[in-house]
Amino acid sequence: MDFPPTISRERVRPLLVATIVIVIPLVHLGCPLLLAFAGPGWGWRGGHPTLLNLLGLLPVMLGFFLLGWILTTMLTVVPTLPLRIRLGLRPARLVQTGPYAWMRHPIYVAEGCLWVGMIVLLGSPVAAAVFACLMLAGSRWLVRGEERALEEQFGDEYRAYHARVSALPHFRRVR
Repeated sequence: MDFPPTISRERVRPLLVATIVIVIPLVHLGCPLLLAFAGPGWGWRGGHPTLLNLLGLLPVMLGFFLLGWILTTMLTVVPTLPLRIRLGLRPARLVQTGPYAWMRHPIYVAEGCLWVGMIVLLGSPVAAAVFACLMLAGSRWLVRGEERALEEQFGDEYRAYHARVSALPHFRRVR
């Protein structure tokens, strides 16, 4: 058995769709929802969300838009991949198009949008505290580890990408 395991290029497409359309939303909408039951719901009146809570739908929609853009970008990359792809933190290709041209971590940004939106919608201080801990741990260890792995694998190509594209989205000044 290969380690890390490999899959055929034909199986990447359904795996991408399942991950981005089902798994990520289920986890990153479901966890804040479950955590909301562990504490008070700020802003809710008479069992209904207030206008302030409903503003949480905006980052949720942004998160889904970003996930759709990521999926579209990744599906255009699939035909350019090798016939066998190793699963793990070391991708077969450094994607620099679509949302990856604007930020190095669009999946984390989309997941963050889903969490923030659900926290505001549900008014959950418990979910907010858990999210803050996850963000701290993720940015401290997970992102750094992934970036080291990408630099080892792609070398100068990744270093140039890293210098050109910020980790998170930002607005550029128009001059």
